Amino acid sequence: KGNVPPQNVIPGHQPSEEHVDGLTAKPFWNVLEDPILFPWAAELEANANIIAQEFEDKLNRDSQMFASDSAWQNQVMGEGWSAVRLQRLGVWNMD
Repeated sequence: KGNVPPQNVIPGHQPSEEHVDGLTAKPFWNVLEDPILFPWAAELEANANIIAQEFEDKLNRDSQMFASDSAWQNQVMGEGWSAVRLQRLGVWNMD
């Protein structure tokens, strides 16, 4: 788990494990101004307290769930970094 290096890496390219296809660089996305792009946002916001509670409950049951990071990333960035990843290299974390 977490030890699969990025594929198709060419010299000089620094791949990002957080890449999301189709995501446009923008400093702030206002979902109220463009609800067509974010049809799911209102429901997500309405359930934010439930989502936060489920996440906290999961962390309390399995405190090591997000404790380690990929060996590849540790080689690049150094040890001690951690992240909660919903997706890694385009694959959803279903654990």
